[in-house]
Amino acid sequence: MIVSRQTFLILIIAGVALANVTKLRNGGRVIRDCPENEYFVQCRACEGTCENPEPVCTRMCRPAGCFCNPSDGFVRKNGRCIEKERCRPPNPIDVCKGFKCRAGTYCEPQHVKPCPDLTKPSLIFMHHTVVAGLLLRANGPDRSLGKDPHMKRQRELTKVDLP
Repeated sequence: MIVSRQTFLILIIAGVALANVTKLRNGGRVIRDCPENEYFVQCRACEGTCENPEPVCTRMCRPAGCFCNPSDGFVRKNGRCIEKERCRPPNPIDVCKGFKCRAGTYCEPQHVKPCPDLTKPSLIFMHHTVVAGLLLRANGPDRSLGKDPHMKRQRELTKVDLP
């Protein structure tokens, strides 16, 4: 049997593609091989990380690929999926990032108490931060503080107990 060069190339390409792309298992479902604690997904918007274990995801699909399995408690850190419990707590010095205190106040990272009173409008809050066992969430519209020349706007703060 003589095989033309063109047919031979097509067979080689098809074989390589088939070998690299999929394997059949788990009741006949077609899945890709993924590293430990990951699974293949055709369409996924985002995945959790140690820094942001439960991100707010858009409906837009990222390219198909291997993702950490959140239902089993895994998040991505340094390119690998690890158990969420193995994530290190944030460096206390980083607690002071993401906000600015009014004149006369300061962040005390060694005590993890940024600004004397978190309920006063003395803080520009830029993102969620864990402080002294509380998760602070910015909510509500920006509003002008009027007389304070050091701060033009602020966000209302809500203290939420961590689970």
